[in-house]
Amino acid sequence: MLNIMHLIVGALAVLAARRTSGTALFSLAATVWFAGINAYSILVVTIGSGDRLNLNWATVILQLVTMLAAIVMLALSFREGDQPADSERDRASSRRE
Repeated sequence: MLNIMHLIVGALAVLAARRTSGTALFSLAATVWFAGINAYSILVVTIGSGDRLNLNWATVILQLVTMLAAIVMLALSFREGDQPADSERDRASSRRE
């Protein structure tokens, strides 16, 4: 079940990477999502009951690192503003020439 959730988040990340605004929105959503999953995971791993996702400390650490990466992406997307991806910029400049 957890692998399916990670697969969906990864697919959404690929779709969101097309524009900076999509990256910002995805990063914010991923940060909130992984914060919730981390809170649940830490509770389940420490208490040890109600584990429906087969969680362990390695999973918790991986999710924390992923959440930190989403925070960095969010900060970078606000710094760069809403600009098209490099491939779109290259196509637009080649049309002008």
